[in-house]
Amino acid sequence: MKPLIAVTPLFDQKQNHQYMNSEYFPAILDNGGIPVLLPIEASESTWDEYLDRVDGILFTGGQDVNPVLYKQTPMETTLYICPERDALEYGLCKKAIEKNKVILGICRGEQLINVACGGTLYQDLPTYHPSSIGHRQPPPTDKPSHDVKVVEGSPLHLLTNKTRIAVNSTHHQGIDKLGKGLVAMAFATDGLTEGVYMPDKKFVWAIQWHPERMYKDHAAARQIFEEFIRQAGK
Repeated sequence: MKPLIAVTPLFDQKQNHQYMNSEYFPAILDNGGIPVLLPIEASESTWDEYLDRVDGILFTGGQDVNPVLYKQTPMETTLYICPERDALEYGLCKKAIEKNKVILGICRGEQLINVACGGTLYQDLPTYHPSSIGHRQPPPTDKPSHDVKVVEGSPLHLLTNKTRIAVNSTHHQGIDKLGKGLVAMAFATDGLTEGVYMPDKKFVWAIQWHPERMYKDHAAARQIFEEFIRQAGK
C-alpha cells in the first residue's frame, strides 16, 4: 500500500473555511503517496490516533507562527497569525517528533518545527535581516528566484548531489535561533537558514522554499518529495 500522508490545513478565519492550496496534493500523489487533510478541529485528544494511522505528516505554508509561542511580542508586521492553526500544529508537531514520525515542513512548516523545538524566528526579515536577494518574490512563484547553498555531507546534499539549488521564495519570516535537535542543511546566500533536519530522528526535514510548486520541472524539488514519501513507506 502507498504511504498515507497527513497534511495540515490552511484556514481562513473570516470565511471560516479550511482548505488546501492546489499544489500540495498533486506533489504527494505524483511521488507515490496518498494525501489526507487533517481537520482544523483535531484536538489533543485525537492526535495519537491520527499519528498512529498515518505514515507521515506534512506541515504546510501559510500564516505567521504566533511569536508568543517563542516568547516574543508580535510586531506590527506580524499580521497573519492564525490561532486555530497554532492550536493544532504546535502541539501536534511536538507529538509527531516524540513519536518519531516521518515529517516534512514547508515554509511556515519549517518555522513551526523550529519553534516547536524551542527555536525563534525573525518576525520580519527586512527589519532584522536585511537581504540583497529578496525572499518574497512576485508571481510566478513556481520559478526559482535565488539559490541556496547546501551543506556538504548533509542529507539534502547526499540526496541531490548538489551544493547549490535554485529555489522559489515567498516568505517574510525565517529562522533566527535554531531549535534543539535541529541541524542546518541549507542557507540562502545572505546567510538565512533555509533547510534543517533532525539527525537523531527517522526523517524530520524542513525547508523554507516551496518544492510543491516546482517538482515537475526541477529535479531537486521532486527528489525532496520522493525521499519524504519513500521514508514514510518504510
